[in-house]
Amino acid sequence: MKRIMIGMAIAMLGGEIACAGALPDNLSYDPSTKTGTIWPKPIKGSGELSYKNHRQDLSRWVSLSYAETRDANRPVTVKALPKGKGDPARGKKLAFNKKKGNCVACHRLPGKTQFGTGGPSLVGYHKLGRDDTWIYQQVFDARVHNPVTIMPPYGTNKYLSEQELLDLVAYLKTI
Repeated sequence: MKRIMIGMAIAMLGGEIACAGALPDNLSYDPSTKTGTIWPKPIKGSGELSYKNHRQDLSRWVSLSYAETRDANRPVTVKALPKGKGDPARGKKLAFNKKKGNCVACHRLPGKTQFGTGGPSLVGYHKLGRDDTWIYQQVFDARVHNPVTIMPPYGTNKYLSEQELLDLVAYLKTI
């Protein structure tokens, strides 16, 4: 079994984006498993790891590995907001959904006691006064605002739909 460790950013997502090139040699991957991606789980009190099948195939995402040689999609600038209106309630569900948006994996959000620290706290986000276009761009592809961000490009990689992105924008404007 070929074992390769996957970068934190892709561990939170998964998706259908294919990357050209060979997988890095330190990615936890076993093509004989259901999804191909395996996940290290500590064995309590032993100092050992067991490898379980991950719920998603993460091998198609560019990782943060120093051994990564595959190219990522280039940053995409949003020219205009898509037509439609976001629903803050749907946006909130998406932000807390571990299989889809999963914003709470990196950001502190109101009402959650367990959250990640990879990104800034979003508590009081509306006080920043950012307009819908800026927020949409940030979630669509944050690399446009910050080229060295670790935030996944949800729109560029087509991981979230235009409506889901609008829903997240509507939710962020309420917190």
